[in-house]
Amino acid sequence: MSNNGSNNGKYDHHHALKAFFETTALSDFCSWLYAEDHKDYTLYETTEGIGFIYQVAVAPFLGESLESGFTQIFNSTYPKNTIIQFFCYASENIKPYIDAYRNYHSYVPNIDKPHIISEMINKRADFIENAAINGFWEGIKFRPRVFKNMISFLIPYSSFNNNIVETYSRAKEIAINVKGMLKGIDLHPHNLDATGFKTILREIFNCGVQGIMEYNNRSEMRRQVIANNTSYSIVDDSNFNTDLRIRHNNWEKYIRTFTISGYPRKMNLWEFNNILLIGTAVRLHRRCMLLSAGRYRLNMLTGKRQNIN
Repeated sequence: MSNNGSNNGKYDHHHALKAFFETTALSDFCSWLYAEDHKDYTLYETTEGIGFIYQVAVAPFLGESLESGFTQIFNSTYPKNTIIQFFCYASENIKPYIDAYRNYHSYVPNIDKPHIISEMINKRADFIENAAINGFWEGIKFRPRVFKNMISFLIPYSSFNNNIVETYSRAKEIAINVKGMLKGIDLHPHNLDATGFKTILREIFNCGVQGIMEYNNRSEMRRQVIANNTSYSIVDDSNFNTDLRIRHNNWEKYIRTFTISGYPRKMNLWEFNNILLIGTAVRLHRRCMLLSAGRYRLNMLTGKRQNIN
């Protein structure tokens, strides 16, 4: 009886979630409002604060210099409740890179039968484009991906008594300082501008997105993320796992979120590859909120003890 009651309660919760979702636009849950490009960095105005994002080139291993560099970043002084997020996204959107490949090889040298060179270039590009949808080999859904490693900061308005101007000014300073520290540890930070960020969001929240999605600074970014003919619904499986189902024309995909509470002490390269090479788009995400200095040290110490145990 207790199990049935638990399941009924879970069902009621999911039923209420579905009802709420059917009457509320998904974009209303998003916080991105506007973006302002400063060449070296882009500041994003959100409903909660001002933020920025850098795309970085992560080394395949963690050395002492990289570890000490991250220690410097975390030990820097930030406004209270600043949020730092690390995330890796395995993007299916390879068209910009294929287009660049075609353009780069558009010049045909003065040789006999130059059409053969052009045909080789086009066939290679067509093969990779098709593999992004159907996989490299029949029956094996191994698809090419573009891995994007990013780090973002969000400076909340609440840190400055909801003073937007002061929050904006502090976010500019932090964006410049963080980029310098990332350069110092050879992570080669690259500004993720509004068009690049919107393109990633369009891919995540829609189906079959290929190409570059230009940002329109005349409307809120969150209103530009979801295509007009994309539909959403909440669905449950037999185990009451909740998925977000996205439909767009003849495309359909499901989004499910997994939360982990600890990390293995060791993970070899093969085990890590098993995570990255699954047949779907993947977003690995780690979020940190910087509290007061004392709380921050205590939380870090507790986390280290848990990982060691």
